[in-house]
Amino acid sequence: MTKAFGSRLTAAVSASILTAVVLGGVGAVAMIPSSPGGVFTGCYSVANGALRLIDTQAGQSCKANEIQVTWNQNGQTGAVGATGATGVGGPAGATGLTGNGNTGATGATGVAGPAGATGSTGGAGATGPAGATGTTGGIGPAGATGSAGPAGATGPAGATGADGRSGPAGATGSDGPAGATGSAGATGPAGATGAAGATGQAGPSGGPTVLGGVVTFVDPLDTAGFIGVGGEANLTASADEAGSPVAADGTLSGFRARLSSAAVGAPGVVFTLYVNGSATNITCTIAQPDSTCADAGHTAAVSAGDAIAVGIVNGSGLLRHVRWSARLAT
Repeated sequence: MTKAFGSRLTAAVSASILTAVVLGGVGAVAMIPSSPGGVFTGCYSVANGALRLIDTQAGQSCKANEIQVTWNQNGQTGAVGATGATGVGGPAGATGLTGNGNTGATGATGVAGPAGATGSTGGAGATGPAGATGTTGGIGPAGATGSAGPAGATGPAGATGADGRSGPAGATGSDGPAGATGSAGATGPAGATGAAGATGQAGPSGGPTVLGGVVTFVDPLDTAGFIGVGGEANLTASADEAGSPVAADGTLSGFRARLSSAAVGAPGVVFTLYVNGSATNITCTIAQPDSTCADAGHTAAVSAGDAIAVGIVNGSGLLRHVRWSARLAT
């Protein structure tokens, strides 16, 4: 049923109910609504929207072009409305009179319940007082002779008798064991210092000393510079600035260099050992993709106080933690 049809049907039902009420008021014979149940039955015309009431209990029915509809006299229960606000409390009522009824009769005694379970045994009672002493009995017959008792304890020693006469001298006994060694005596005064011994032969030379240096950061714009012995933050501009003096005469060899990451680009990074500001023949190159190099074939003689430094030519961009090392044999 469409919305328009439902609206027309609702209006028609309302009019028909009004008609049924009027007819009921004037004493209509038809049972509208039907009993029991208070049900209205109507015939709705689809053609013109008219609705007429019929009495189904009297055998009436709808025509072929009508739709039979029914509804209760009482409408469907609506939804529960919202709870109203709590009303204002009324005044307190007056106190009622106190009742004064008679006490009711006592009820009959109930049937005795079943016997309860036997309780646990109680603890031992306190000891009762001692009974009175009985009368002394008569003397019994003599008992049989008992067996001999054990020997009594030895009595105390008697007094010492007088010394007897001395007997003849006995033979000399054998020597006793040697006594324990006595403790050491106090240390005597120190003796005079003896003459100095001859000087011994010179021992072998010590092993080589390892020298090395590191620079923390090399800017990509620093294409050349120098590193001294120890640690520095950046390259210096000259070998004289970076030079560090050696402590003894000797020979430098076993030169090595290392980068914290692989070299990139060409020509990589070239390392050269300098002595007193001049390049030596000790040199090596770290080329892509390596991170170390070494010169094991060349050496350089140095004297105590000579300044050494390592020059680098940087073709690998940004560098960090660039290191070198060499052995000094004295």
